[in-house]
Amino acid sequence: MSQLRFIYFDVGGVLILDFSKTNKWQLMMDDLQIPVAKQEAFAKLFKQYEQKFCIGESPVEFLGKARQELGLVIPADYDLVTDFVSRFTTNPNIWPLVEELSQNFRLGLLTAQYPGMFEMLYQRQLMPPTQFEIVIDSSIERVTKPDPRIYALAQARTGVKPEEILFIDNKSELLDVPKQMGWHTFLYDPSQPEVATMALRQHISRLA
Repeated sequence: MSQLRFIYFDVGGVLILDFSKTNKWQLMMDDLQIPVAKQEAFAKLFKQYEQKFCIGESPVEFLGKARQELGLVIPADYDLVTDFVSRFTTNPNIWPLVEELSQNFRLGLLTAQYPGMFEMLYQRQLMPPTQFEIVIDSSIERVTKPDPRIYALAQARTGVKPEEILFIDNKSELLDVPKQMGWHTFLYDPSQPEVATMALRQHISRLA
């Protein structure tokens, strides 16, 4: 049985409920009055830019492209990050578990964030009140999941062995690299946060 010492949480889709497995993206496009005929192109353009946001680049260029190339009428004062965060909600199911775990394990965050998003999450009180010892924010580190460098950085900062780390994320493709590194992993389902939290508790009990 391994000796678990450090637990890394993803933020979006785990500690908070973001766009994952919801219709929030569609609602955002509707609110921006993006014509149905252009929504697929808008989503494709966003995908091209999203990784850049996660390594610290402003969404300003993306919005400019959306206006120019797609002919969209997006207000000049529109702030994509603020809009995203305004659609996020808390995940109260996981808060008690996080607080319990803080009594026995070192905790950290390993998260893909857009510039300024992390601060907004706390300002809007979306995050659990528990203190996290280490925060690996992609927009600050300028590298994001699933790049192996961000996991190597996260491991180095803990000072523990790979087999002593657990990483919880809501996307299976972001768990492949840490698995290869020898970490323990858990796939969290944000569409069923109560069930997922119970399963996580059981998983940690088996590892500890």
